[in-house]
Amino acid sequence: MKILHLNGEWQFREKGGNKWAKATVPGSNFTDLLNNGMIPDPFVGVNEKDKAVQEVALKDWEYGREFDIDDVFLKYESIELVCNSLDTLADVTLNGQRIISADNMFKRYTVDIKPYLMVGSNVLHAVFYSPIKYVNAEREKNKLMMSFDAIAPAQYIRKAQYHFGWDWGPQLPPSGISGDIYIKAFNKACLGDVSFRQTHSEDGVNLAIRADISEKTAGQSRYTVKLEIISPSGDTLIESADAVNGAASLSLNIKKPVLWWPNGLTDKETQPLYRINVYLHIGNTILDQKDYNIGLRTIELDTSSDSWGKRFAFKVNGRRIFAKGANWIPADSFTERVSYDKLDRLLKNMRDANMNMVRVWGGGFYESDDFYNICDKYGILVWQDCCFACQPYPLDKEEFVGRIEEEIYYNIGRIRHHAALALYCGNNELEQMAISWRFNKELKEATGRFFYRTLPDWIRQKDDVTPYWASSPSGGELLNGVNSESVGDTHLWRVWHGLSPYTYYRKVYTNFCSEFGMQSLPTMNTVKKFAQPEDYDLNSPVMKNHQKNMAGNSIMKYYLVADHRSPKHFEDLVYLTQVVQSECMREPTEHWRKNSGRCNGALYWQFNDCWPVSSWSSIDYYGNFKALHYAARRFNQPLTVIIENGGESGKDGMTLYVVNDGMKDFKGELLWRIESFDGEILAYGKYDVEAGGNVSQKLALLTFGKLLKTHGNDCVFVAELKENGVTVARKTALFKKEKKLDLPKSEITAGVKADGDAMRITLFSKRYARFVKLELDGITEPFSDNFFDMTANQEVSVTIAVPKNWDVETVLQRLTIKSIGDIEPGASELSDFLYKVKMNMKPMNIIKRIGYLLGI
Repeated sequence: MKILHLNGEWQFREKGGNKWAKATVPGSNFTDLLNNGMIPDPFVGVNEKDKAVQEVALKDWEYGREFDIDDVFLKYESIELVCNSLDTLADVTLNGQRIISADNMFKRYTVDIKPYLMVGSNVLHAVFYSPIKYVNAEREKNKLMMSFDAIAPAQYIRKAQYHFGWDWGPQLPPSGISGDIYIKAFNKACLGDVSFRQTHSEDGVNLAIRADISEKTAGQSRYTVKLEIISPSGDTLIESADAVNGAASLSLNIKKPVLWWPNGLTDKETQPLYRINVYLHIGNTILDQKDYNIGLRTIELDTSSDSWGKRFAFKVNGRRIFAKGANWIPADSFTERVSYDKLDRLLKNMRDANMNMVRVWGGGFYESDDFYNICDKYGILVWQDCCFACQPYPLDKEEFVGRIEEEIYYNIGRIRHHAALALYCGNNELEQMAISWRFNKELKEATGRFFYRTLPDWIRQKDDVTPYWASSPSGGELLNGVNSESVGDTHLWRVWHGLSPYTYYRKVYTNFCSEFGMQSLPTMNTVKKFAQPEDYDLNSPVMKNHQKNMAGNSIMKYYLVADHRSPKHFEDLVYLTQVVQSECMREPTEHWRKNSGRCNGALYWQFNDCWPVSSWSSIDYYGNFKALHYAARRFNQPLTVIIENGGESGKDGMTLYVVNDGMKDFKGELLWRIESFDGEILAYGKYDVEAGGNVSQKLALLTFGKLLKTHGNDCVFVAELKENGVTVARKTALFKKEKKLDLPKSEITAGVKADGDAMRITLFSKRYARFVKLELDGITEPFSDNFFDMTANQEVSVTIAVPKNWDVETVLQRLTIKSIGDIEPGASELSDFLYKVKMNMKPMNIIKRIGYLLGI
């Protein structure tokens, strides 16, 4: 076999234009235009709305390149062109002969091109047609409700829906050769579909492999498939079998298997994987080879009955897990810019935040092979939506449905072997938003038929092991039990869209929450990349353009003034929106974790961004951690203490819980105390703790009415979980909202010294400091911890990687330290109160609240 790679330098132009310009493949028209200086950067300022930028998706574009073929290459029996992704509507020609008409970016195109090749120079040419013009024309034939956030009705085309705009993303639908493109030449045969099936027992794991053979002429030769399995420790097993009727089946038993587990259930930073090399032989000649990494594990979705209804819980290797994680959107508006290193960094950040599951949201695309390989490595389970989201699709039209079948076969066949794969989900929020299609009888029947019969049937033809769920959220039956607490999964948006306080979550005992969220501004390092100082105002055109949720800025301020005073300075507004976001995600996650067993998962919306924007993400587009991501590491900690202030213990009380998600039993003690902001110990106590694996237990219910009446509310409750005298978890809580307390200004000193390739910053706080934020101007790398509380006379050390030419003095000069007590108010308490009243009285917000109360 021989591969001729066609990635790299191409040429492109507007269709029919006179002048070609340099293009890069994989790529898109937007990035090629940007790289040639032909459009302004759409991520900066208000350039997204620039006329030249907006016209890109309204035009047709040509791409072309030449390549040479010699007579030796041309003698191969089979020569195929392989395009891993064409985005989206395209005609591809080779030497003037049309070989592909593309209409789906989610599938691979493979075509025999030997009849069209010639010795010497060959010309490959592609014309990409405007996606906006196409979908608008399709809607004229069949009018369906479209997204308010989109530039055009995206549901008529098999293209990533977020390209057209979302409430966190720009309206920049690209076109181009978006995946690898190459020519594959081979003689006789090559490997086709390769599938694996694991059977676990007390004797080990039986691994059955089937390898299909793709022959030029069936039955003409005798083929052998050889299998090589290399264990995590390097031991090798070898097996071979002759092909019969175009396929070979092999089976091996792996004794004493090293099992794959989700992150947090073992002490390993990476999970054990078995390397499998599959070879196709004819005699002693290797015709083809495919390589895989697999993890040995079982996966199931438990939907059996329980005392509250029906469970929705994942089991790995027979053990129920609490899923902790977030929703993933595409990591860039232009996917060619997403490198392996960027994916690895983001998913490692996810692992380090003690997450064990990521939901790949259905408005994007089926992720790259690199993505799933990295999830395998780090032990991050993948909930995979199929690519449908939030709007009605023309599923009553045969032609449209026909485009999807190959997409499903290709992607399921591509990802099914991954240990991380936990679930296929049919769509995102089609049932929750059924108001847009449920009264169209034909469309309702077609939608139900597709997601409950057709799609799962297609998936099972390729993978009958991985669980399937028709929609998210769903009760498991079409339009029955959507967002119910007692069955299926939920998307809970009364906090944010419904303006409910985030303590509302304490009333909700969902089986599994696969979406809940709160927006914040991106970090100042990111703001500085798209805005100038004169733009630092939520009402400036630039900041409004980098906020895609219609009421987003108003809602962020609404939640901010609920707990804090409105700040005078923009930088403090950034800080406080992030603090509010982190607390809003901590509250429900800890609530559901302490009710583990009834509640089985919390995936917040959202993990990442596709461009610089105010959004629900915990890591912004440039990789800067918001407060939420630092908080997630703490509230997802496998062994932890949870403090619930108020609630069951009353307004002057604290309830203590210990949660242990791990496999090991814990034996230790919990120490609590109440300190004044100056460090005086006002009360303290201790409890012995024994917590088995996969256990949540209430430890104590404490009330402090008399103490608070004597000393006031300017104090902090501290709880520390200790094992053999070492603190393994530490939490703090206040008795009142921050705006009701006299929080002291920071009195924190900082010392800096080199620590290997990083700098170690040691802080000492003379008084209590709430949400201490450290920032190094111009540095994207995260601190080892940030946005944490410091009690009086406490010392804390953190580390951060800095450029090699930075010394201690540079770090000290660039370091800023801030806490809630340092914020200068910019409005009166009355003004903040009236702002909340005004927001609550807006007609649209009243309608939303009524809708949530009615369950629509």
